[in-house]
Amino acid sequence: MWHTSHNGLLHCFKPPLQATVTSLEDSLNPKADMTRTTPMTPDIACAEAIAFMHLLHAVPTEPFINPQQQQAQSDPSAYSLPFDKERDLVSTLAFLSNVGEDPNHVPALCMHEKPEMGESEVIITVNQARYGDGLSTLKDIKEGFKSIFDSLSRVLQSEKALSLSR
Repeated sequence: MWHTSHNGLLHCFKPPLQATVTSLEDSLNPKADMTRTTPMTPDIACAEAIAFMHLLHAVPTEPFINPQQQQAQSDPSAYSLPFDKERDLVSTLAFLSNVGEDPNHVPALCMHEKPEMGESEVIITVNQARYGDGLSTLKDIKEGFKSIFDSLSRVLQSEKALSLSR
């Protein structure tokens, strides 16, 4: 049974499904309740509950795609990677950083290019259920990335050495 008390709260009781409805005018007078005497079907009860929950909690904003930053578009020569390549690299690194199934330790990362220094920085974070409990996950991700980047650096250095020796 659904019952709206005099303080405006909605109460739900198990079958028999019947509803007690208080109109706005009657809410000032808690004794003047209007009672639905016909049994309420489960689908109607569910629809009413959904409608009521919508009043309490609105649907969040729909997801959207952020526009590309204007700075990256205005002077692409200032960056070593085109924006699309950087986005693909970050997406790949985000995939690789997901080292477990634990919802308490979900990694997130971003990439910050430092054109004046000729390098890029990958910033990694991991959410935590309690203070400090994501540090081992963060350490595993950092060591994995370090291994990948060291391997890529060795290959790049080897290719440079080969091209210089020709």
